[in-house]
Amino acid sequence: MARARMASPMTQDEAPRIRPRTALARLAQLLVTRDIGLTRTLAGLRALVCSGAGMLVGWLLGMALGLPPVVGVMLGALPAFLSCLVVSDARARTEAWRTALMFVPFVVALFLSLELHRYRVVELVLVVVLLAGQLLAQGRGGWVADAGVGAFAAFISGLLLPLPATDFIELAALFAASLATTIVLRLLFFRPDAARSLQRTRAAVGVLVDQVVGGTVELLLASAATRPRRERTLRRRIDRLQVAALLADGLISEGGPGVRGTLAHALHRALFDVELAVETIADAAGRLPAAPADDDAAADGPSPADRASAVLRGRVAAALDGAGAGPSAVVAADRLAALREDGSAAIAGDAAARELRRLELALRNLARAVDEWRTTQRDLDPEGTAIPFESAVSVINGRISGPGDLTDSVVADATARGFWRRLRLTAAGRTAVQGLIAVAIAEPIAVVIDQITGGNRFYWAVIGVVVVLSGTTTTRERLRKTWSRIWGTAAGGLIGIPLAALTATAHPAWTVAIVLLCLGLGVFFISSAYPGWVIALVVLLCQLYSATQQLTPETIPLRLVENGLGALVAVGVSAIVLPLGTTSLVRRAVRELLEGVGGFSAALRAGESDLRTSARAVDQALFRVEAVLGPVPRFAAGRGDRRDGRLRLLVDAIAITVARLAAQTAPPEAPSGADRRRTGEALDELDERVDALQTSLDAAGHRGAPPTPSAASAASTGGEQDRSPEPDTVTGLLKLVVRESPLEADSPWTRARLELIARLDAGVAAVGRELVESPGAARR
Repeated sequence: MARARMASPMTQDEAPRIRPRTALARLAQLLVTRDIGLTRTLAGLRALVCSGAGMLVGWLLGMALGLPPVVGVMLGALPAFLSCLVVSDARARTEAWRTALMFVPFVVALFLSLELHRYRVVELVLVVVLLAGQLLAQGRGGWVADAGVGAFAAFISGLLLPLPATDFIELAALFAASLATTIVLRLLFFRPDAARSLQRTRAAVGVLVDQVVGGTVELLLASAATRPRRERTLRRRIDRLQVAALLADGLISEGGPGVRGTLAHALHRALFDVELAVETIADAAGRLPAAPADDDAAADGPSPADRASAVLRGRVAAALDGAGAGPSAVVAADRLAALREDGSAAIAGDAAARELRRLELALRNLARAVDEWRTTQRDLDPEGTAIPFESAVSVINGRISGPGDLTDSVVADATARGFWRRLRLTAAGRTAVQGLIAVAIAEPIAVVIDQITGGNRFYWAVIGVVVVLSGTTTTRERLRKTWSRIWGTAAGGLIGIPLAALTATAHPAWTVAIVLLCLGLGVFFISSAYPGWVIALVVLLCQLYSATQQLTPETIPLRLVENGLGALVAVGVSAIVLPLGTTSLVRRAVRELLEGVGGFSAALRAGESDLRTSARAVDQALFRVEAVLGPVPRFAAGRGDRRDGRLRLLVDAIAITVARLAAQTAPPEAPSGADRRRTGEALDELDERVDALQTSLDAAGHRGAPPTPSAASAASTGGEQDRSPEPDTVTGLLKLVVRESPLEADSPWTRARLELIARLDAGVAAVGRELVESPGAARR
């Protein structure tokens, strides 16, 4: 009741309108925003279509060549599916050649497998060698990685096929036909098109802008009880917007002849300004006076200030309603200007008036940037010869590149001493060594289990080793992946066994449909929700086992045991042989972010007119820090989830401050000599702190111990004035002022720049305290 009375002064016209949306529209928006650029959706669709065509071709050709139908279907689908999964390039011709080259490792490995049926021990040894080779080839990428995957898969297939070596020519013809069909389908329907991917990403940015503004409205209207949940929802939406903006920025430089030159620069500027304006809207609205606790309001009744704040929040929410990525942002800004003029903000306090002004300016900037983003034509500079453009954001296969070479550098440091220094291992080499040892342990155990239980399932343990080591780096990541695989297998069995009992034997058409659906869904989930991939895979296997009369009540439990055996052995070997802690990767990722801050400082000192590219490099480094922290949500860096969350907030705040410096408009008049000197001194202090922190992180990484006290002190402190209370939020850090006296400057523009540099300096100091001085920071 108290809240109803507080909001009652809002007029009917000002009340936010709830626009109903159809279920289909909500589903489309969900897909666009959760799968930026529709990368995973297209990958799943590609796997579904090409695998289905491969199965059909394999079945028809197998019958013509006299092969069992099941063999034709399986070997027709295998190369099609694997090539869709591993072959990806920005050029259609390169994709076609890489797909065609997979025929060579396929047939060579299949030939060896069929010829070695009589030599069981040699087969088992060769499995170990091929697995190590596959893991090593993954570090090379390109056709080498394709060959490693193809050779291992074909060799395992040959082990399982009850066929003589005399059928080798027919089986090779199946591989060739499946790959040729895949090449044709991908050239016709799934050609890589960076420009179209950019357009889809731009659409996602527009939807996410609307969602962030909508989340801001919900936050303004939230009660004290629901405000924390609304804040978390808004933070997630802002995070998705940042990822979409980064991806779009990276795709701009891959957009082909139509998206280059002047157009690329215009899109780059507009995208940066849109993201910053929306984040400013959310930040300013969040700083408006919050609703009092419900208990306080019920006990004493709302105070006049509380009532004024509630009315202001309601009217601001009404003004922002619908002010997303459209022309209504100008209308919303005009409404906020009217609120400032009629004195509504003054009643709530000076701070509310300031934030209202920030909101108004951010909305006008959003309207301008969105207008530039939408009206820029693709034919401004079709040849792209005027101004070359290269984004600071790296995009691989339609996704922002993650830690990448961070692991190589950390592994090089870890193996620079002791027994391993002679091998000069890369990250892929380290994984290959671990895989070689893990399979050498797990495979004999699995063979013994097969002899006890009957069957030929030892390869399940080998595959358990492969999947746990592939795509992971640290022991914690691999343990988490093992757990996902175990419970995903159990859940898939609970779904797949009853489903197979209903469809597999009596309805072969349904079997094919379920297999194709599982392949498509599996590829969609493999990079975003790994348990989803495991569940889809197990449901698929239940269909295949049932169709070949191999599905028994013990099949899935035995698969779980032997697959889990391989996975756990891989985790154990990772913890003993060349172990790598997440903290090492965190240090390296933060160091790379500091390099970006140093580059931005140099561009700022040089007086570059457009700092957005340098700021984007910091954003890319921020994404990589979060990618390192992200795979394991709890205890990611061995220091507890709360401290990891605080580190994430601190590096996020650094990137936000850099963005605001980059977006600062040109001064109305040239700065005075004294202002230039003050700015230079502030940048000198920032550079000194960045260099000291980089030195401290390098020392900690090389020695595995805390850096010297002098280096740690220089990295994290600059005098007693830096001993500010640690912030709990990004907004808290941005409020820090690291000087006891007000910043001196001859012009307001220079004063604003100095304040942002001081905040950036405070952020770097806070990261130093988090990684260098805090207890347990040196734990690896």
